[in-house]
Amino acid sequence: LTVDFNLHFLSGFISQLNFGPHGKVFLFDQAGEVIAFPGLQVVQKTGQGAEGKLLTEADVPDPVFQAFVARKEGQSEEQFTLVNAGKRYVGGYRQMQIVGGMTWFLGAYAPESDFMGVLAKNEQDALAVALGALCVGLLLTMIMARRISVPLTRLASEMEEVGGFELNVRPPMKTIFKEVAAM
Repeated sequence: LTVDFNLHFLSGFISQLNFGPHGKVFLFDQAGEVIAFPGLQVVQKTGQGAEGKLLTEADVPDPVFQAFVARKEGQSEEQFTLVNAGKRYVGGYRQMQIVGGMTWFLGAYAPESDFMGVLAKNEQDALAVALGALCVGLLLTMIMARRISVPLTRLASEMEEVGGFELNVRPPMKTIFKEVAAM
């Protein structure tokens, strides 16, 4: 009893798995052969049964995948960060035991910005809210300072007039402070 499946179908299935909006998920084995990779035909010689040849890791034309391959250390699983063309990526892989003694690795990578973009957006929103609160606070402080300083300035002016014996009758001063109104 055997089970046969098409590796191109497996690559199509793998390409539907999401690892962030711009990430890729793939399968490879210990020998460096690529079992499934999104958008690639992994079998180089088709229609020749056991003579067919799989792509190797070196045959994949994706520079981020090449950086991934250079970074992996052959452990059963690992998570890491890699840099390609000045852009940071989050990557990792996990070992899977296939019936019959084969070992495959499920790998994935995605730009760090796919995951950290939400944090950057939240940081910008928080900064906008803080600046808005600061502006409202400054405006309220200016209004309160004016409500305090105008009556005190008028009171000081009236005190100077009283000191110069200018005793004119004036209407009562409107102020929110009882002490200033009483003076």
